[in-house]
Amino acid sequence: MVDWQSRHAGLMAKCNRADVSNLNIGVCMGDSETDLPLRLGTTRWLRIGNNDTVEISLQRHLGSPCAIFLFLNVKLTEQKCLYLPPVEETQQQETMIIGKSGYSNNRIFRVKDTEKTYTIGLQKLHYYSLTCEPFNYKAIES
Repeated sequence: MVDWQSRHAGLMAKCNRADVSNLNIGVCMGDSETDLPLRLGTTRWLRIGNNDTVEISLQRHLGSPCAIFLFLNVKLTEQKCLYLPPVEETQQQETMIIGKSGYSNNRIFRVKDTEKTYTIGLQKLHYYSLTCEPFNYKAIES
């Protein structure tokens, strides 16, 4: 059981060391509870206390994530991705989160979501992580 405490664009999670394994800084993780929307964050620091309590600081990925699929234009290789809508109060632009090594400057992807298919050009990587790469993109006219 993880106890999440929200701090604006960050979260602090607290749990027992026996409840987690392979914790690392820079790992993207999610939390889903029955009555709450999925929350995503990337670990920024962690501390293990003498009583085996683990505290983890997470940089939040704001917005409610939605699963989509990306396809390279030259290949039909499918990559899973999370889409985060814009968040007006923090001026966060539309963001996609792809697995490690999926981002490359000016890479072109075809996007397939539940409603439509369109082309995007990757623009700016938000930060480096051990497991994921959040980035901004621009829709390209086809």
